[in-house]
Amino acid sequence: MLTQPCPAYRLATAQIRAYRRDGYLILRRFWAAPAVAGLRQELETLAAGDAIAGHWDPAPPARNGIRRHPDVRNPHQVLPACRDMLLDRRLHGVLRKLAGGDLLAAHSLYSFKPPSAGPPPDPDCIEEPLTLQVTPGPCVVAWTAVDAALPENGGLQVIPGSHDRDPQPCPPDEVPMGDLLPLADEMPTVPLPLQPGDVLVFDGTLRHGCSLNRTRKMWRRSLICHYVPASAEQVVPWFTTALDFAGGERALAPQTTSPDAFRAFLEAL
Repeated sequence: MLTQPCPAYRLATAQIRAYRRDGYLILRRFWAAPAVAGLRQELETLAAGDAIAGHWDPAPPARNGIRRHPDVRNPHQVLPACRDMLLDRRLHGVLRKLAGGDLLAAHSLYSFKPPSAGPPPDPDCIEEPLTLQVTPGPCVVAWTAVDAALPENGGLQVIPGSHDRDPQPCPPDEVPMGDLLPLADEMPTVPLPLQPGDVLVFDGTLRHGCSLNRTRKMWRRSLICHYVPASAEQVVPWFTTALDFAGGERALAPQTTSPDAFRAFLEAL
């Protein structure tokens, strides 16, 4: 395996309570430095090569920023280090305790977030179940920092406790699929600074979002993994093959989604 996880991560009862109260938990230094370096190297090698259909579609080399370094979709399907992290059994144990049940790996995404790059475009705040449409839910997200993720370079921000509130999607005619959520004025956002190797785990119903990377030199690379309950029966049509933590495939039924919503999803990637 390319990943070299640290010794077993022991969750304290207070951490589990905090996750259920706030909707998120930061696992500090979860991945050892060699694991993070191996992941970064795999993705840098990929980025230096040609497009990979269905996964990586960069603009010509003359173009800079986010268009030259778009997100890599489901890198676990083509890169061993990503698959190792997605299906890591130590991480599975932590997620299982936090979620209160077994999970399946549904999706992964690698974000480069280069310096001074615009969004693709970044929402003010999003809520995963409205994107994955998982039934029953919610999904759980494990967000691994490959670089330091700070407010100035587009680090994640969340609204603690918002997973216990009803979702408030924008009108469908204003936002594709209705899956972008405005920040709630009465619930302030909290930035969550991360260092390489930290993993932010959060409930998919937690309102969260990223600002722009406004720096001139700092990248904000990250691996984002989405998990759904093992009891899940339906998801959006483009995430219908999930994996158990032994690597076995599990087919999920597609939710009904309009062609326009599917097209908008693809254009947003």
